[in-house]
Amino acid sequence: MTLQDQAEQNVRQARILYENGRREEAITLQRRGALQYALAMRDVGLPAAEAWWARADACRVLGDYLAEAQAYPEAATYYQEATDCYTPIDSEEAEVAARDCAARALAAARALQARPEQRLYLLTVRYERQIQQLALEPDTEAQQAACWVHIARIFQRRDRPEEAVAHYREALRLYALTPQDETGLAQAECHHRIADLHANALDDPDQAIRAYREAIALYQAYEPHVNGEQAALALCLHALEQLEAS
Repeated sequence: MTLQDQAEQNVRQARILYENGRREEAITLQRRGALQYALAMRDVGLPAAEAWWARADACRVLGDYLAEAQAYPEAATYYQEATDCYTPIDSEEAEVAARDCAARALAAARALQARPEQRLYLLTVRYERQIQQLALEPDTEAQQAACWVHIARIFQRRDRPEEAVAHYREALRLYALTPQDETGLAQAECHHRIADLHANALDDPDQAIRAYREAIALYQAYEPHVNGEQAALALCLHALEQLEAS
């Protein structure tokens, strides 16, 4: 079965689930179908209008499902993707559909004004979209992990330390599935950031000490020497020394 066939099957099944009130399961299958359409189009090169329609419709319906579930950041993302997919189709019907989806994307964005707690997810949703698509492909753990790191940094910059730590740990889980000689430095950086968060924002020195030790071992093995020094390693050693002394 081709990716296009799998996408069509998932979208059909999602509609049945949705009509029977199984909304969360429907969203999961519809999302998978939309992602599979995107992969199928990439694999075959420049697609025909029918392929653009199928993908656009899948994204539009997913946007509707998500908007009804009040998952507005992701809804806006898929409405915009639908808009982008209708645009290459040379027909008046596609032009009308593109304008409609663009309006729905704006409506989802406006809905966020009443939900300030969701606004942050506008910054993370594109990385989540990449993770979901990468997860359908083999040997993409390192790329998925890198996306989780981007998300973790967003939460860290917005003073959400617990979520940041959780996302760094998800990155580490995926990095553990990759060859360490390729991702050892990235793993060290994750442990380093986790350690800093526990040492400062979370005030958990025991967890910080454990994370610094993990980072130190990896930096020793994988951090390049610049002018004869490993700068990140030195920072971790100093921070660990201060914590242990206190």
